[in-house]
Amino acid sequence: MSLGRLVGGVAATLIVAGACAAAWWIIEAKPAVRVAAPSSPPAVAVSKVSEEDMGKLVLTEEAERRLGVETAPVTRRSVRQVRIYGGEVIAPVGRTILVA
Repeated sequence: MSLGRLVGGVAATLIVAGACAAAWWIIEAKPAVRVAAPSSPPAVAVSKVSEEDMGKLVLTEEAERRLGVETAPVTRRSVRQVRIYGGEVIAPVGRTILVA
């Protein structure tokens, strides 16, 4: 038996053994089971609502804390009456001006 045939036979045996091991791993591998954390009760929505009450939503105290909902008294104060818009001003070609 020549050395080339011996090396070829060993290589073929290793390839077949690797393929069998990979197939066994794929078939027998079980996905990790994740246990979901218990969820808190959902917000309670009113079932039969009129059009007036379409935006009404009742939250539990725990839901208010979890969402960070806070209330505050209505106050009157002055605010700026200016709106700032982003933009870019481009002079038409050949109509440049000097701004100092």
